[in-house]
Amino acid sequence: MTPEQFDAALTELEWKGSDFCARAGLVPNTVWRWRKSLAPIPPWVGEYLRAVLAVQRLHAEFVAHELHGAGRAV
Repeated sequence: MTPEQFDAALTELEWKGSDFCARAGLVPNTVWRWRKSLAPIPPWVGEYLRAVLAVQRLHAEFVAHELHGAGRAV
């Protein structure tokens, strides 16, 4: 994952770097080092963000489905 991809994922999640660090149990300057390419972004970060994004998208689809009444039993 590149710093640009990392930032794009955070933008889609509406997270700041500090939000990611808090959720992942990292010290805040970790994201700064990744963004400056001073440290590589570990592979697990991409997997973590893809999973969170997938859950967010599924939730949005579920909510949209429920709001349109398609989830109601007849």
